Amino acid sequence: MNAVVTRYDPPVSLTPCPVETITGFWRFIRKPHFHWHGRSLPGHVVQLVVSGSYRLVTDGRAYDIRKGHVICYHGPEDIEWVDNDSEVVLFSIGFLAPQIEPPPLDVRVIRSTAAIRRSFYKLQKASLVTEGKQRALGMHVALLDILYQINSLRVHLPQAGQSYAPWWAIESQLREQKLFRPTLHGLSALAGRSTASVVRLCRRATGLSPLQRVRAIRMEESRALLMCSDLNVSQVAEYLGYLRVHELSRDFKRYFGVPPRVAKSNPHGSRSSKVRSVDNPPVLKNRARQTPH
Repeated sequence: MNAVVTRYDPPVSLTPCPVETITGFWRFIRKPHFHWHGRSLPGHVVQLVVSGSYRLVTDGRAYDIRKGHVICYHGPEDIEWVDNDSEVVLFSIGFLAPQIEPPPLDVRVIRSTAAIRRSFYKLQKASLVTEGKQRALGMHVALLDILYQINSLRVHLPQAGQSYAPWWAIESQLREQKLFRPTLHGLSALAGRSTASVVRLCRRATGLSPLQRVRAIRMEESRALLMCSDLNVSQVAEYLGYLRVHELSRDFKRYFGVPPRVAKSNPHGSRSSKVRSVDNPPVLKNRARQTPH
């Protein structure tokens, strides 16, 4: 009697991880009456306030931040820490995830759940592991759980990013095609929409005009390349579409307050995953007393 062999070929379904890399994890301690003004990291940043309260202004919107709040940033954003009467402790995780849409401006601050808080402490614990692979696995598992929990909360929020998706799709194309100096008409052609529609989409999603947003993307890309690659200033200028190096130098200094050679000669530790207790962010440029863009 011949045995019957049944072949089973299950359908292949590729599910890529939305998080490309973790750029850093920190434990910040802010002393009373702390004031700071700067810009958020490229990519995503999610913070959990462990203790204390403070006033936050980001891209012209003000928030009263309390213990247990989760704050989501998507760089580059103009940030001002206005004041706090008592000491504030918070966890901060930075990561690159181009496929994850930034949250709408009206739900950038949410109340954490017990599950989110537990995952942040797991993230802290994993960051202290000395073995590289084990640390990376532990940190990514904890981060993905945090993002899953946050996304589950937003499912029940009205307009949880749905009206913002068209603009983030445009940004995704800009980054993929390395279009760092498009005109407004070029954005319109790329999106297949009128210029007025593109302007509305961008302002709704980011609070900026399209050209302001593109400029911010270009500047953050230049800073990341100078700090995290072997390219020199001339090569970065060419990569970003500048015809002359001095044009990049001029724009960079206007945006960050320092020339690009300073960023190149003083790379920060944004690739580190160590926990640090500090009064000033180790990876953001301090631009106190400047007015928001």
